[in-house]
Amino acid sequence: MPKATNPGRYHKQHGNVMVMATIALLAIAGMAGLAADSGHAYANKTRLQNALDASALGAARVLDTTGNTAQARAAAELIFASHLAQAANNELTPVSASLETAFSNTLSPFVAGAVAPRFVRVSLSDPLDIDTSLTRVFGINQIAIDTTAIAGPSPVLGAACDIAPIVVCGNPTPPPGTFWGYTIGDPVDLIGQPGATSEVGKGNFRLLDLSGSGGDDVRENLAGRYGNCASVGGTVETKPGLTAGPFVQGVNTRFGIYAGNLSRSLYPPDLVTTEPLIYQAYRDRYAAGSYNRPADGVPDRRILAV
Repeated sequence: MPKATNPGRYHKQHGNVMVMATIALLAIAGMAGLAADSGHAYANKTRLQNALDASALGAARVLDTTGNTAQARAAAELIFASHLAQAANNELTPVSASLETAFSNTLSPFVAGAVAPRFVRVSLSDPLDIDTSLTRVFGINQIAIDTTAIAGPSPVLGAACDIAPIVVCGNPTPPPGTFWGYTIGDPVDLIGQPGATSEVGKGNFRLLDLSGSGGDDVRENLAGRYGNCASVGGTVETKPGLTAGPFVQGVNTRFGIYAGNLSRSLYPPDLVTTEPLIYQAYRDRYAAGSYNRPADGVPDRRILAV
């Protein structure tokens, strides 16, 4: 006669399987959440590093030209604040942290407070806490991020190569916190308005005739043809007239728009050909890898040396 089975035994095994499945699902969700939240924190750390790098470089530039640590500190704070004000950096707004700027005469070791400083270090007084999402199931509600940036004096610039045919006039006695009178993030009208008086000369709208061919020269050099160098102390020819059409055609190649017999093979577009217009947002797109990726795109084509 067959032996009778015990139904209660199988019910207990069924319950064990449910418990194991629940634990496994929690572990999988936790691992997925850890990966997502770690990536989120890393993206914000990259944005924070970009903001601190720009602040350190700006402060070092001011310190190098003025020797004034107060002005250098003000420049660092101004640049950092301008980065935090951008929409892409909304999670970086410090709650309890503030920017700390230190100065040293040597890079390694960095001795804060040394006499005749040449190097700048910027950091936060406290780490920034980034809120998590899925890893809250493990009791991890925030991830702290922190980083530091150091910059020093620039080498003496003897020559500039691959330049664009644009004149940018600087203020020899710039206001504190600016770069030769310019503020990071502010739009600047580089070529002037028709009929406006220019410090370059009457009828000149801050364009250069680098190769001596007029409008065609402006068009192709703005597209990136000019490969020669301009030495400090040398001279360059200015280009009178607005030359609006060639100017736009040359610049547009960097955005993947072609006219005026300009070749895409010679003048490829940037990898980022759409918004944003603000430089830091443009750099953030590169840091996040969220660019347009045209097949023939070249990094940083939208950055011009003048």
